[in-house]
Amino acid sequence: MNYKNKIILIVGFSTMLVFSISSLFIGQKLTHSVKKVSTDLAISKAGQSFLTVKNKLEDNLNRAETLSNTIEELLNQIKFNDKFLSEVLSANLIDNDELASRWCVISNSNEYNGGIAYKSDSIIRFNKPTGRLMSIWDNFQKKNTSIIIPQKDNFSVISFISPIIKDNELKGIAGIDIDLYKFQKKFYDDTNIGRAYVSVLSSSNQYISHPDESRIGTKTKSKIDIENIPKVLITGEEINQDYVSEFLKIKVFRIYKGLKLDKNNEWVVAISVPYYNINETVSEIRSLVIKIGVILTSILVIFLYFAQHKWQKEFIARQNAENKHKNAIIRLSSIMENSNQVMIFSVDKHYNYVSYNSMHKNDLERNENHTITLKSNYLACYDGDFRIRLKKYLSRAFKGENLLFEYYRNGKYYQQVFNSIVNQQGTIEEVSSFRFDISETVELREKAKIEKEEKTKAQLKNLKNQINPHFLFNSLNSLYALIEGDKILAKKFIVKLSKMYRYLLDSREGATVELRNELEFVKNYEFLQKIRFQDNLIIDYNISNNIIGKKIPIASLQSLIENAIKHNIITQDKVLEIKVYSESGKIFIENNYQPRTDMIASSGTGLKNIQDIYKALSIEGFEIYNDKNIYRVCLPIIQK
Repeated sequence: MNYKNKIILIVGFSTMLVFSISSLFIGQKLTHSVKKVSTDLAISKAGQSFLTVKNKLEDNLNRAETLSNTIEELLNQIKFNDKFLSEVLSANLIDNDELASRWCVISNSNEYNGGIAYKSDSIIRFNKPTGRLMSIWDNFQKKNTSIIIPQKDNFSVISFISPIIKDNELKGIAGIDIDLYKFQKKFYDDTNIGRAYVSVLSSSNQYISHPDESRIGTKTKSKIDIENIPKVLITGEEINQDYVSEFLKIKVFRIYKGLKLDKNNEWVVAISVPYYNINETVSEIRSLVIKIGVILTSILVIFLYFAQHKWQKEFIARQNAENKHKNAIIRLSSIMENSNQVMIFSVDKHYNYVSYNSMHKNDLERNENHTITLKSNYLACYDGDFRIRLKKYLSRAFKGENLLFEYYRNGKYYQQVFNSIVNQQGTIEEVSSFRFDISETVELREKAKIEKEEKTKAQLKNLKNQINPHFLFNSLNSLYALIEGDKILAKKFIVKLSKMYRYLLDSREGATVELRNELEFVKNYEFLQKIRFQDNLIIDYNISNNIIGKKIPIASLQSLIENAIKHNIITQDKVLEIKVYSESGKIFIENNYQPRTDMIASSGTGLKNIQDIYKALSIEGFEIYNDKNIYRVCLPIIQK
């Protein structure tokens, strides 16, 4: 065995030994790292789960508040009766599985004292207030609590309550009853929960929510729950703890967080997130490291064996490459001198000139007051920040990047390119550069940019001037119809209309507005339409908070809702439902399609104005969809 083969075997054995020893230490390091990652993921997942619980409970409080606001408006109407109340309380009961009933109690009224609507075999039934509702009313007057939790029987239902105020006096309460078992099922369909499981417990240690439905309404028997719930409620601090879950029968990371919905309801949310199987993961990685070591050692031995033959050929190949390089330089010099509009040069790794043409040399003598020769330093021709920039670009080019940058110097605009020059072995030996005078191109580019901006501003101003008269014209048509039917409502309409038109005037500086302002404008418009159509018109909003500050064309939402009201039948038998929601960074306005047959064809001015604004801003995505059942319009969010 010759000397070179002995060296190869020693290198292979040493490499294998290093991998074997390393795998023993990697296991301990991985155990610590994987556990830390698992804990961090558990904390992150617990935070998401807590927000999901909080948001779902607050949604129910908001539903109760919306119901009480609606009943307050009904109390202000002259024709308030059972039929109106029944329709209000029956709304959305069938569509929402977790919603068991909607009810209200109205006190100090000789004519009416409320009612309750509930689901029975998928049928909505309406009754007078029950003894349970009267008990809730008495309890509310004493404690003013927004949530009622049964203490004895029928724990499957909890009530969310909101007061009914008229003339600054408490007239009653309105509320919704949530079926906790159905709420539980819907709750765990939420993708934010993931592999975690969540329990919600009251201050009296009762389960309000638990993945095991048989525990809902019972008191927890877990020692860790009984110890930590009072601590969280008293201190308000979050408690983190490892323990073996009696529900999952595995080790979990458990987090307790307080949740205060009102002054009488302080709950604790307990989130349990299972750890990853650390030991199994580490064993697999350790085994993989050893296998990789064996494979790499084998490859290294084979590589070294064949490399010794290749190294003998490299010296001859390098000599041939040097000769070819010299010939290439001669050809390049000829090309460089024939380029009378481009400044060309090349430098070695020390930034010394290898070649240059007369255009480059003359430019340095004329503008930089510097004379160059072969082997002189290129960077020495410049100083200050410009020299630092050139050195940075050359360094990147020697790492294999092809670069182009523009700059202003000596009263002109230039574009300069840096390209690496490699030999046959792929090694970068030099960098070449080409510099062009682009002063005329830059001047034309700036002129075109200014013209485009002026054109866009003129288009947007023209479109905005079309929107305001269009809105006023349509609003006056609606007012004309009201004056003939109900002069009192017409007066209210005029007050609201003046506020809405003030919104358009205040936004006259641009053709776009923030989504939050447009939503407020639309809700004022909805109030006016509710005077005419009452419960025969339903408008539902579901807008994500992360786009509420983005912009859309002014009056676009109002115009689309107005079109839906104008072109569709709206009766007690054919209720018009309009949905305004966000999805994938876009706003959608959708309604059930029930077109009127007694109208003259529309001019389409409102839709055209909205579409023209998007065209002027070069934004795509404005779409209209109609399958004769659903009519939908998509408004892209404007990021500018």
